[in-house]
Amino acid sequence: MQRARGSHLFGKVALQLGILNRDQIKACLDDQSAGKSSASRKSLGDIAVEKGFIDRDQAGRIAIVQAFLEARDEDRRFGEVASGNALITRDQLNDALSYQKRKFKEDGKVKRIGDILVDLGYMSMDDRDAVLAAQRRIKSK
Repeated sequence: MQRARGSHLFGKVALQLGILNRDQIKACLDDQSAGKSSASRKSLGDIAVEKGFIDRDQAGRIAIVQAFLEARDEDRRFGEVASGNALITRDQLNDALSYQKRKFKEDGKVKRIGDILVDLGYMSMDDRDAVLAAQRRIKSK
């Protein structure tokens, strides 16, 4: 299931960046689904490189944006838990998310929202760790 979600997001990012078109993505997804088991299936990026649709650098750029979007998804959930427990305000969360996006655009690295909230002085390390523990409990259910 995770591979399918990741492939979908990879394709969406590639399309939005104008690196792959819909027909190329469909061809890659068709090849990927032809794999015998999910464990042996290649990533959508690997298939696109093999087919000559993109090069490794382009696949890497797409994967970086994909990682950022996946982290943002988790970080929004972190923010919901933190704000829902009155550890931060919505304004602080939005400020931290804006900071995260700006830093990603500057250096291409994803810094997790909990760490940013601590760095900005909006949350203590103990509160961050408590929210992370709550997230893990919620995720394991």
